[in-house]
Amino acid sequence: MLRVDPKGRICELNNAGQQLDGRLQAGDSLAGWLDASGLEALERCLASRNSTEGAPLEFEACVEQRRYRLAVARLACLDGSRYIQITDITDYRALSENQRLLQACMAQVHDVIIITESTPLDAPGPRIIYVNEAVQRMTGYPPHEVLGRSPRLFQGPDTDPKALRRIRQALEARRPVKEIVVNYCKDGLPFWNEIEIVPIPASDAREKTYFASIQRDISQAKQREAELRYSQEELRRLSQAQEEVLEQERRRIARDLHDELGQTLTALKLRLALAVNALKELPSDQLKRLMTVIESVDGAVEKVREISSNLRPPMLDDLGFEATADWFLDRCAGRDGLEIDWQSESAGEGRVRGEVATALFRILQECMTNISRHSRASKVAIKYREGDDTVRMEIHDDGRGFDPGQTKNSGFGLVGIRERVAMLNGGLVVESAIGKGVRIRVELPLEGKGYD
Repeated sequence: MLRVDPKGRICELNNAGQQLDGRLQAGDSLAGWLDASGLEALERCLASRNSTEGAPLEFEACVEQRRYRLAVARLACLDGSRYIQITDITDYRALSENQRLLQACMAQVHDVIIITESTPLDAPGPRIIYVNEAVQRMTGYPPHEVLGRSPRLFQGPDTDPKALRRIRQALEARRPVKEIVVNYCKDGLPFWNEIEIVPIPASDAREKTYFASIQRDISQAKQREAELRYSQEELRRLSQAQEEVLEQERRRIARDLHDELGQTLTALKLRLALAVNALKELPSDQLKRLMTVIESVDGAVEKVREISSNLRPPMLDDLGFEATADWFLDRCAGRDGLEIDWQSESAGEGRVRGEVATALFRILQECMTNISRHSRASKVAIKYREGDDTVRMEIHDDGRGFDPGQTKNSGFGLVGIRERVAMLNGGLVVESAIGKGVRIRVELPLEGKGYD
Protein backbone atom coordinates (compact mmCIF):
# COMPACT_ATOMS: atom_id res chain seq x y z
CA MET A 1 0.00 0.00 0.00
CA LEU A 2 1.32 3.44 -0.85
CA ARG A 3 0.17 7.08 -1.24
CA VAL A 4 1.06 9.20 -4.25
CA ASP A 5 0.59 12.90 -5.02
CA PRO A 6 -1.36 14.07 -8.11
CA LYS A 7 1.84 13.75 -10.19
CA GLY A 8 2.42 10.15 -9.21
CA ARG A 9 5.27 10.76 -6.74
CA ILE A 10 5.32 8.42 -3.76
CA CYS A 11 4.51 10.21 -0.52
CA GLU A 12 4.63 7.19 1.74
CA LEU A 13 4.46 3.37 1.53
CA ASN A 14 4.20 0.54 4.02
CA ASN A 15 6.67 -2.31 4.54
CA ALA A 16 4.95 -4.54 1.99
CA GLY A 17 5.28 -1.78 -0.58
CA GLN A 18 9.00 -1.45 0.15
CA GLN A 19 9.44 -5.19 -0.25
CA LEU A 20 7.37 -5.43 -3.42
CA ASP A 21 10.40 -5.49 -5.70
CA GLY A 22 12.99 -3.68 -3.58
CA ARG A 23 12.99 -0.51 -5.72
CA LEU A 24 10.05 1.53 -4.51
CA GLN A 25 11.02 4.26 -2.05
CA ALA A 26 9.30 7.39 -0.70
CA GLY A 27 9.99 10.32 -3.01
CA ASP A 28 10.31 8.18 -6.11
CA SER A 29 7.91 8.55 -9.02
CA LEU A 30 5.84 5.62 -10.20
CA ALA A 31 6.60 6.80 -13.73
CA GLY A 32 10.01 5.21 -13.50
CA TRP A 33 8.52 1.90 -12.31
CA LEU A 34 5.47 1.42 -14.52
CA ASP A 35 5.46 0.56 -18.20
CA ALA A 36 3.96 3.04 -20.71
CA SER A 37 0.43 1.62 -20.64
CA GLY A 38 0.50 1.42 -16.84
CA LEU A 39 1.66 5.04 -16.55
CA GLU A 40 -1.12 6.21 -18.87
CA ALA A 41 -3.72 4.35 -16.80
CA LEU A 42 -2.31 5.82 -13.57
CA GLU A 43 -2.53 9.38 -14.93
CA ARG A 44 -6.20 8.84 -15.88
CA CYS A 45 -6.99 7.53 -12.40
CA LEU A 46 -5.24 10.41 -10.63
CA ALA A 47 -7.02 12.92 -12.87
CA SER A 48 -10.44 11.47 -12.13
CA ARG A 49 -12.80 13.49 -9.94
CA ASN A 50 -13.25 12.77 -6.26
CA SER A 51 -16.01 10.41 -5.33
CA THR A 52 -17.08 8.63 -2.20
CA GLU A 53 -19.00 6.05 -4.17
CA GLY A 54 -17.91 3.12 -6.27
CA ALA A 55 -15.08 0.64 -6.17
CA PRO A 56 -11.47 1.74 -6.53
CA LEU A 57 -10.21 2.38 -10.06
CA GLU A 58 -8.19 -0.65 -11.16
CA PHE A 59 -5.71 -1.38 -13.91
CA GLU A 60 -2.90 -3.82 -14.55
CA ALA A 61 0.70 -3.15 -15.46
CA CYS A 62 3.80 -5.18 -16.33
CA VAL A 63 7.07 -4.48 -14.54
CA GLU A 64 10.11 -6.54 -15.57
CA GLN A 65 8.27 -9.81 -16.34
CA ARG A 66 5.99 -9.42 -13.32
CA ARG A 67 2.35 -8.38 -13.51
CA TYR A 68 0.64 -6.16 -10.94
CA ARG A 69 -2.88 -4.96 -10.24
CA LEU A 70 -3.16 -1.36 -9.02
CA ALA A 71 -6.33 -0.21 -7.23
CA VAL A 72 -6.51 3.63 -6.95
CA ALA A 73 -8.84 5.13 -4.35
CA ARG A 74 -11.63 7.30 -5.83
CA LEU A 75 -11.54 9.73 -2.89
CA ALA A 76 -8.39 11.89 -2.69
CA CYS A 77 -6.84 13.15 0.54
CA LEU A 78 -6.95 16.86 1.49
CA ASP A 79 -3.59 17.44 -0.22
CA GLY A 80 -4.84 15.72 -3.41
CA SER A 81 -2.87 12.53 -2.86
CA ARG A 82 -4.46 9.15 -3.25
CA TYR A 83 -3.90 5.72 -1.79
CA ILE A 84 -2.98 2.88 -4.17
CA GLN A 85 -3.05 -0.83 -3.39
CA ILE A 86 -0.56 -2.81 -5.46
CA THR A 87 -0.97 -6.62 -5.75
CA ASP A 88 1.46 -8.96 -7.49
CA ILE A 89 -0.80 -11.12 -9.67
CA THR A 90 1.90 -12.79 -11.77
CA ASP A 91 1.32 -16.28 -10.36
CA TYR A 92 -2.44 -15.80 -10.39
CA ARG A 93 -2.39 -14.79 -14.07
CA ALA A 94 -0.15 -17.75 -14.93
CA LEU A 95 -2.50 -20.10 -13.09
CA SER A 96 -5.51 -18.53 -14.82
CA GLU A 97 -3.85 -18.95 -18.21
CA ASN A 98 -3.03 -22.57 -17.47
CA GLN A 99 -6.61 -23.13 -16.41
CA ARG A 100 -7.88 -21.47 -19.58
CA LEU A 101 -5.64 -23.65 -21.74
CA LEU A 102 -6.69 -26.77 -19.85
CA GLN A 103 -10.37 -25.95 -20.24
CA ALA A 104 -9.91 -25.19 -23.95
CA CYS A 105 -8.07 -28.48 -24.37
CA MET A 106 -10.76 -30.40 -22.48
CA ALA A 107 -13.42 -28.81 -24.68
CA GLN A 108 -11.67 -30.00 -27.86
CA VAL A 109 -10.83 -33.53 -26.71
CA HIS A 110 -13.13 -36.15 -28.26
CA ASP A 111 -12.82 -38.50 -25.28
CA VAL A 112 -15.04 -37.96 -22.27
CA ILE A 113 -13.15 -36.95 -19.13
CA ILE A 114 -14.96 -37.38 -15.84
CA ILE A 115 -13.76 -36.64 -12.31
CA THR A 116 -15.75 -38.05 -9.41
CA GLU A 117 -15.55 -38.18 -5.66
CA SER A 118 -14.05 -41.38 -4.28
CA THR A 119 -17.08 -42.26 -2.15
CA PRO A 120 -19.58 -43.78 -1.83
CA LEU A 121 -18.87 -46.88 -3.91
CA ASP A 122 -22.26 -48.28 -2.92
CA ALA A 123 -25.48 -46.86 -4.33
CA PRO A 124 -26.03 -44.17 -5.45
CA GLY A 125 -22.29 -44.07 -6.26
CA PRO A 126 -19.73 -41.23 -6.23
CA ARG A 127 -20.84 -37.85 -7.55
CA ILE A 128 -19.44 -36.36 -10.75
CA ILE A 129 -17.73 -33.05 -9.98
CA TYR A 130 -16.26 -32.39 -13.43
CA VAL A 131 -17.05 -33.50 -16.97
CA ASN A 132 -15.92 -32.04 -20.27
CA GLU A 133 -18.17 -31.10 -23.18
CA ALA A 134 -17.43 -34.35 -25.04
CA VAL A 135 -19.99 -36.07 -22.81
CA GLN A 136 -22.79 -34.47 -24.82
CA ARG A 137 -21.29 -35.62 -28.13
CA MET A 138 -20.94 -39.18 -26.85
CA THR A 139 -24.06 -39.65 -24.70
CA GLY A 140 -26.42 -36.79 -25.49
CA TYR A 141 -26.31 -35.54 -21.89
CA PRO A 142 -25.22 -31.89 -21.57
CA PRO A 143 -22.59 -31.42 -18.83
CA HIS A 144 -24.98 -29.64 -16.44
CA GLU A 145 -27.31 -32.69 -16.45
CA VAL A 146 -24.43 -34.97 -15.48
CA LEU A 147 -22.75 -32.92 -12.75
CA GLY A 148 -23.72 -34.07 -9.28
CA ARG A 149 -24.93 -37.45 -10.50
CA SER A 150 -23.19 -40.84 -10.52
CA PRO A 151 -21.55 -42.39 -13.60
CA ARG A 152 -24.05 -45.23 -13.07
CA LEU A 153 -26.35 -42.92 -15.01
CA PHE A 154 -24.86 -44.45 -18.20
CA GLN A 155 -25.39 -48.09 -17.21
CA GLY A 156 -28.19 -50.30 -18.52
CA PRO A 157 -29.43 -53.87 -18.95
CA ASP A 158 -26.53 -54.98 -21.16
CA THR A 159 -23.79 -53.51 -18.98
CA ASP A 160 -21.63 -56.47 -17.94
CA PRO A 161 -21.98 -57.08 -14.16
CA LYS A 162 -18.63 -58.90 -14.11
CA ALA A 163 -16.86 -55.88 -15.57
CA LEU A 164 -18.57 -53.65 -12.99
CA ARG A 165 -17.37 -55.94 -10.19
CA ARG A 166 -13.80 -55.75 -11.51
CA ILE A 167 -14.06 -51.95 -11.58
CA ARG A 168 -15.43 -51.93 -8.02
CA GLN A 169 -12.56 -54.12 -6.77
CA ALA A 170 -9.99 -51.85 -8.41
CA LEU A 171 -11.55 -48.70 -6.96
CA GLU A 172 -11.64 -50.23 -3.49
CA ALA A 173 -7.93 -51.03 -3.82
CA ARG A 174 -7.23 -47.53 -5.20
CA ARG A 175 -5.54 -48.91 -8.30
CA PRO A 176 -6.02 -48.07 -12.02
CA VAL A 177 -8.46 -50.14 -14.03
CA LYS A 178 -9.43 -50.43 -17.69
CA GLU A 179 -12.60 -52.13 -18.93
CA ILE A 180 -14.89 -52.22 -21.96
CA VAL A 181 -18.61 -52.14 -21.17
CA VAL A 182 -21.90 -51.36 -22.85
CA ASN A 183 -23.24 -47.96 -21.77
CA TYR A 184 -26.33 -46.06 -22.84
CA CYS A 185 -26.99 -42.64 -24.33
CA LYS A 186 -29.67 -40.26 -23.12
CA ASP A 187 -32.00 -41.53 -25.86
CA GLY A 188 -31.49 -45.14 -24.71
CA LEU A 189 -29.19 -46.26 -27.52
CA PRO A 190 -26.36 -48.55 -26.37
CA PHE A 191 -22.70 -48.02 -27.27
CA TRP A 192 -19.40 -49.71 -26.47
CA ASN A 193 -17.44 -47.66 -23.96
CA GLU A 194 -13.76 -48.13 -23.18
CA ILE A 195 -13.22 -46.81 -19.66
CA GLU A 196 -9.89 -46.17 -17.95
CA ILE A 197 -10.05 -45.00 -14.33
CA VAL A 198 -7.14 -43.79 -12.19
CA PRO A 199 -7.19 -42.60 -8.57
CA ILE A 200 -6.14 -39.04 -7.74
CA PRO A 201 -4.63 -39.31 -4.27
CA ALA A 202 -4.74 -36.52 -1.70
CA SER A 203 -1.48 -34.71 -0.98
CA ASP A 204 -2.26 -34.63 2.74
CA ALA A 205 -4.89 -35.84 5.19
CA ARG A 206 -6.94 -32.64 4.86
CA GLU A 207 -7.59 -33.12 1.12
CA LYS A 208 -10.04 -35.42 -0.61
CA THR A 209 -9.23 -38.20 -3.02
CA TYR A 210 -10.91 -38.44 -6.41
CA PHE A 211 -11.21 -40.73 -9.41
CA ALA A 212 -10.50 -39.53 -12.93
CA SER A 213 -11.73 -41.51 -15.92
CA ILE A 214 -11.20 -41.28 -19.65
CA GLN A 215 -14.02 -42.78 -21.66
CA ARG A 216 -14.00 -43.50 -25.37
CA ASP A 217 -16.78 -44.65 -27.69
CA ILE A 218 -15.37 -47.68 -29.52
CA SER A 219 -18.61 -48.80 -31.15
CA GLN A 220 -17.20 -48.34 -34.65
CA ALA A 221 -14.10 -50.36 -33.76
CA LYS A 222 -16.34 -53.08 -32.33
CA GLN A 223 -18.40 -53.03 -35.51
CA ARG A 224 -15.27 -53.35 -37.65
CA GLU A 225 -14.09 -56.16 -35.38
CA ALA A 226 -17.41 -57.97 -35.81
CA GLU A 227 -17.29 -57.49 -39.58
CA LEU A 228 -13.73 -58.81 -39.68
CA ARG A 229 -14.71 -61.80 -37.55
CA TYR A 230 -17.67 -62.48 -39.85
CA SER A 231 -15.39 -62.21 -42.87
CA GLN A 232 -12.95 -64.66 -41.31
CA GLU A 233 -15.79 -67.06 -40.55
CA GLU A 234 -16.99 -66.78 -44.13
CA LEU A 235 -13.49 -67.50 -45.40
CA ARG A 236 -13.27 -70.51 -43.13
CA ARG A 237 -16.63 -71.76 -44.34
CA LEU A 238 -15.37 -71.41 -47.89
CA SER A 239 -12.10 -73.10 -46.95
CA GLN A 240 -14.01 -75.93 -45.29
CA ALA A 241 -16.21 -76.37 -48.34
CA GLN A 242 -13.15 -76.42 -50.59
CA GLU A 243 -11.47 -78.91 -48.29
CA GLU A 244 -14.54 -81.16 -48.42
CA VAL A 245 -14.56 -80.98 -52.22
CA LEU A 246 -10.83 -81.72 -52.24
CA GLU A 247 -11.30 -84.74 -49.96
CA GLN A 248 -14.08 -86.02 -52.16
CA GLU A 249 -11.85 -85.64 -55.21
CA ARG A 250 -9.00 -87.39 -53.40
CA ARG A 251 -11.37 -90.20 -52.47
CA ARG A 252 -12.53 -90.54 -56.09
CA ILE A 253 -9.02 -90.44 -57.54
CA ALA A 254 -7.75 -92.91 -54.93
CA ARG A 255 -10.63 -95.26 -55.71
CA ASP A 256 -10.06 -94.95 -59.45
CA LEU A 257 -6.34 -95.58 -59.07
CA HIS A 258 -6.94 -98.60 -56.87
CA ASP A 259 -9.87 -100.08 -58.77
CA GLU A 260 -9.17 -99.17 -62.38
CA LEU A 261 -5.45 -98.68 -62.81
CA GLY A 262 -4.53 -101.15 -60.07
CA GLN A 263 -6.71 -103.88 -61.51
CA THR A 264 -5.46 -103.18 -65.02
CA LEU A 265 -1.84 -103.49 -63.92
CA THR A 266 -2.61 -106.65 -61.96
CA ALA A 267 -4.29 -108.19 -65.01
CA LEU A 268 -1.32 -107.20 -67.14
CA LYS A 269 1.03 -108.87 -64.66
CA LEU A 270 -1.01 -112.12 -64.75
CA ARG A 271 -1.11 -112.18 -68.54
CA LEU A 272 2.62 -111.63 -68.76
CA ALA A 273 3.15 -114.48 -66.28
CA LEU A 274 0.94 -116.76 -68.37
CA ALA A 275 2.84 -115.77 -71.49
CA VAL A 276 6.14 -116.60 -69.84
CA ASN A 277 4.83 -120.01 -68.77
CA ALA A 278 3.54 -120.68 -72.31
CA LEU A 279 6.77 -119.62 -73.99
CA LYS A 280 9.39 -121.58 -72.08
CA GLU A 281 11.15 -122.43 -75.35
CA LEU A 282 12.18 -118.77 -75.73
CA PRO A 283 15.85 -117.97 -75.33
CA SER A 284 16.90 -117.29 -71.72
CA ASP A 285 17.82 -113.64 -72.37
CA GLN A 286 14.32 -112.91 -73.73
CA LEU A 287 12.75 -114.69 -70.74
CA LYS A 288 14.85 -112.53 -68.43
CA ARG A 289 13.59 -109.38 -70.17
CA LEU A 290 9.99 -110.57 -69.79
CA MET A 291 10.60 -111.27 -66.10
CA THR A 292 12.02 -107.74 -65.77
CA VAL A 293 8.85 -106.36 -67.34
CA ILE A 294 6.75 -108.39 -64.88
CA GLU A 295 8.78 -106.97 -61.96
CA SER A 296 8.28 -103.43 -63.31
CA VAL A 297 4.54 -104.01 -63.53
CA ASP A 298 4.60 -105.41 -60.00
CA GLY A 299 6.44 -102.26 -58.83
CA ALA A 300 3.90 -100.10 -60.62
CA VAL A 301 1.08 -101.90 -58.82
CA GLU A 302 2.71 -101.20 -55.46
CA LYS A 303 3.30 -97.57 -56.44
CA VAL A 304 -0.35 -97.16 -57.42
CA ARG A 305 -1.41 -98.61 -54.08
CA GLU A 306 0.92 -96.22 -52.25
CA ILE A 307 -0.32 -93.17 -54.16
CA SER A 308 -3.91 -94.25 -53.60
CA SER A 309 -3.30 -94.68 -49.86
CA ASN A 310 -1.57 -91.30 -49.58
CA LEU A 311 -4.43 -89.59 -51.34
CA ARG A 312 -7.12 -91.13 -49.13
CA PRO A 313 -6.67 -94.36 -47.18
CA PRO A 314 -9.86 -96.42 -47.66
CA MET A 315 -9.72 -97.56 -44.03
CA LEU A 316 -10.20 -93.94 -42.87
CA ASP A 317 -13.82 -94.19 -43.99
CA ASP A 318 -14.24 -97.84 -43.02
CA LEU A 319 -12.37 -98.14 -39.70
CA GLY A 320 -11.89 -94.54 -38.54
CA PHE A 321 -8.89 -92.51 -37.50
CA GLU A 322 -7.30 -94.72 -34.86
CA ALA A 323 -6.81 -97.78 -37.09
CA THR A 324 -5.67 -95.56 -39.97
CA ALA A 325 -3.14 -93.77 -37.76
CA ASP A 326 -1.73 -97.11 -36.56
CA TRP A 327 -1.27 -98.29 -40.17
CA PHE A 328 0.13 -94.94 -41.32
CA LEU A 329 2.69 -94.68 -38.50
CA ASP A 330 3.95 -98.21 -39.20
CA ARG A 331 4.64 -97.13 -42.76
CA CYS A 332 6.40 -93.95 -41.58
CA ALA A 333 8.61 -95.92 -39.21
CA GLY A 334 9.66 -98.30 -41.98
CA ARG A 335 10.11 -95.62 -44.60
CA ASP A 336 11.93 -92.95 -42.56
CA GLY A 337 13.70 -95.10 -39.97
CA LEU A 338 11.98 -93.36 -37.07
CA GLU A 339 11.33 -94.80 -33.63
CA ILE A 340 7.62 -94.07 -33.19
CA ASP A 341 5.77 -94.51 -29.91
CA TRP A 342 2.01 -94.58 -30.61
CA GLN A 343 -0.17 -94.50 -27.48
CA SER A 344 -3.95 -94.63 -27.71
CA GLU A 345 -6.18 -94.18 -24.65
CA SER A 346 -9.55 -94.53 -26.34
CA ALA A 347 -11.90 -97.10 -24.82
CA GLY A 348 -13.00 -99.83 -27.22
CA GLU A 349 -13.33 -99.06 -30.91
CA GLY A 350 -12.50 -95.54 -31.96
CA ARG A 351 -15.57 -93.36 -32.38
CA VAL A 352 -14.00 -90.67 -34.55
CA ARG A 353 -15.38 -90.61 -38.08
CA GLY A 354 -16.12 -88.14 -40.83
CA GLU A 355 -14.62 -84.67 -40.90
CA VAL A 356 -12.93 -85.04 -37.50
CA ALA A 357 -11.19 -88.25 -38.57
CA THR A 358 -10.13 -86.57 -41.82
CA ALA A 359 -8.79 -83.49 -39.99
CA LEU A 360 -6.84 -85.59 -37.47
CA PHE A 361 -5.33 -87.74 -40.21
CA ARG A 362 -4.30 -84.74 -42.32
CA ILE A 363 -2.77 -83.06 -39.27
CA LEU A 364 -0.87 -86.24 -38.38
CA GLN A 365 0.19 -86.61 -42.02
CA GLU A 366 1.45 -83.00 -42.14
CA CYS A 367 3.35 -83.38 -38.86
CA MET A 368 5.05 -86.59 -39.96
CA THR A 369 5.97 -85.00 -43.29
CA ASN A 370 7.55 -82.02 -41.49
CA ILE A 371 9.40 -84.34 -39.13
CA SER A 372 10.72 -86.42 -42.01
CA ARG A 373 11.81 -83.42 -44.09
CA HIS A 374 12.98 -80.83 -41.58
CA SER A 375 13.32 -81.95 -37.96
CA ARG A 376 16.21 -84.45 -38.15
CA ALA A 377 14.43 -86.35 -35.38
CA SER A 378 15.04 -89.96 -34.44
CA LYS A 379 12.11 -90.44 -32.04
CA VAL A 380 8.48 -89.40 -32.24
CA ALA A 381 5.86 -89.88 -29.51
CA ILE A 382 2.16 -89.62 -30.38
CA LYS A 383 -0.52 -89.69 -27.67
CA TYR A 384 -4.16 -90.02 -28.65
CA ARG A 385 -7.18 -89.91 -26.39
CA GLU A 386 -10.92 -89.86 -27.00
CA GLY A 387 -12.92 -88.21 -24.24
CA ASP A 388 -16.65 -87.84 -23.78
CA ASP A 389 -16.92 -84.76 -25.99
CA THR A 390 -13.44 -84.14 -27.39
CA VAL A 391 -10.47 -85.91 -28.90
CA ARG A 392 -6.89 -84.94 -28.11
CA MET A 393 -3.71 -85.70 -30.00
CA GLU A 394 -0.18 -84.74 -29.01
CA ILE A 395 2.83 -85.16 -31.30
CA HIS A 396 6.32 -84.67 -29.88
CA ASP A 397 9.62 -85.18 -31.68
CA ASP A 398 13.24 -84.90 -30.48
CA GLY A 399 14.39 -82.94 -33.53
CA ARG A 400 16.15 -79.62 -33.84
CA GLY A 401 13.00 -77.53 -33.26
CA PHE A 402 12.56 -73.90 -34.28
CA ASP A 403 12.06 -70.43 -32.79
CA PRO A 404 8.30 -69.74 -32.57
CA GLY A 405 9.08 -66.01 -32.72
CA GLN A 406 10.40 -66.42 -36.24
CA THR A 407 7.14 -66.77 -38.15
CA LYS A 408 8.93 -67.50 -41.41
CA ASN A 409 10.01 -70.84 -39.94
CA SER A 410 6.45 -71.94 -39.30
CA GLY A 411 5.78 -72.40 -43.03
CA PHE A 412 2.45 -73.24 -44.59
CA GLY A 413 2.26 -76.60 -42.79
CA LEU A 414 1.39 -75.03 -39.44
CA VAL A 415 -0.88 -72.52 -41.17
CA GLY A 416 -2.83 -75.42 -42.67
CA ILE A 417 -3.01 -77.18 -39.32
CA ARG A 418 -4.29 -74.02 -37.63
CA GLU A 419 -6.97 -73.60 -40.27
CA ARG A 420 -8.11 -77.23 -39.97
CA VAL A 421 -8.37 -76.87 -36.20
CA ALA A 422 -10.15 -73.49 -36.45
CA MET A 423 -12.69 -74.84 -38.95
CA LEU A 424 -13.79 -77.40 -36.36
CA ASN A 425 -13.74 -74.90 -33.46
CA GLY A 426 -10.86 -76.79 -31.85
CA GLY A 427 -7.74 -75.79 -29.97
CA LEU A 428 -4.09 -75.87 -31.02
CA VAL A 429 -0.90 -75.40 -29.00
CA VAL A 430 2.54 -75.37 -30.64
CA GLU A 431 5.63 -75.46 -28.40
CA SER A 432 9.19 -75.46 -29.66
CA ALA A 433 12.68 -74.09 -29.09
CA ILE A 434 15.97 -74.43 -30.89
CA GLY A 435 17.36 -77.88 -30.11
CA LYS A 436 14.27 -78.89 -28.08
CA GLY A 437 12.11 -80.48 -30.75
CA VAL A 438 8.47 -79.63 -31.42
CA ARG A 439 5.35 -80.45 -29.42
CA ILE A 440 1.94 -80.02 -31.04
CA ARG A 441 -1.30 -80.47 -29.10
CA VAL A 442 -4.62 -80.66 -30.93
CA GLU A 443 -8.07 -80.81 -29.36
CA LEU A 444 -11.20 -81.19 -31.49
CA PRO A 445 -14.89 -81.71 -30.70
CA LEU A 446 -15.78 -85.37 -31.08
CA GLU A 447 -18.75 -84.68 -33.33
CA GLY A 448 -17.04 -82.06 -35.48
CA LYS A 449 -19.14 -78.97 -34.77
CA GLY A 450 -17.58 -76.82 -37.43
CA TYR A 451 -18.95 -74.08 -39.71
CA ASP A 452 -22.21 -74.88 -41.41
